[in-house]
Amino acid sequence: MSKFFNTHSRPSRLLLATLMLLLAMPGHLFAAVSARLDRSAIYSGDTVTLHITTSGKEQGKQPDLAPLQNSFDVVSTSSSRRTQIINGNRSDHHEWLIELAPFEEGEITLPAVTVGNSQTAPLTLTVNQQPAADIAQTGEAVFMRSEVSAPQDDVYVQQQILYTTRIYYRVPMIDGSFSVPEVDNAVVEQLGDDKQYQTTIDNQRYNVVERRYAIFP
Repeated sequence: MSKFFNTHSRPSRLLLATLMLLLAMPGHLFAAVSARLDRSAIYSGDTVTLHITTSGKEQGKQPDLAPLQNSFDVVSTSSSRRTQIINGNRSDHHEWLIELAPFEEGEITLPAVTVGNSQTAPLTLTVNQQPAADIAQTGEAVFMRSEVSAPQDDVYVQQQILYTTRIYYRVPMIDGSFSVPEVDNAVVEQLGDDKQYQTTIDNQRYNVVERRYAIFP
């Protein structure tokens, strides 16, 4: 009987030792913070919003934004709290929204941001040159622009085509909305929620509302 327990207790001892080793590791490996960008690619002059979510022991602690200031102007910072109750289990989260304006074009790496004893993972942002079509319309107080992108020139049946439409405005908007594009012989689906940000085109500051659709012929 003793031999039986000794033989089968080895995996248990190994599991316990592994657990103790993991608990002894630095706290940043069990980061209570996460980060994401509202867009992975933008145009020069656009702002992008960095979302940093904290929970547990790091909840409510202010992120150290100093590493970002080498590549970005920190335009604004705001925060909010939310509580979720799932199957009787409560979880509290604190989210920081940091609006950033990149200094230059190209592929930019956002370094890890420290919150308390934890760090976010680095992120990558692509900043493209502002389209000439937008620059040509900067004299107008309000204008719209749409673009279509597909994985290749020849699109197959049921293959996704990405359709993006944006409205630019630098005067107060009383009312406005997007209508769903009507495409013959195709299914059109909205992708996610509308995105709102700011951009500077030819020294003119605009608010932008962006909506994306997937079109399946």
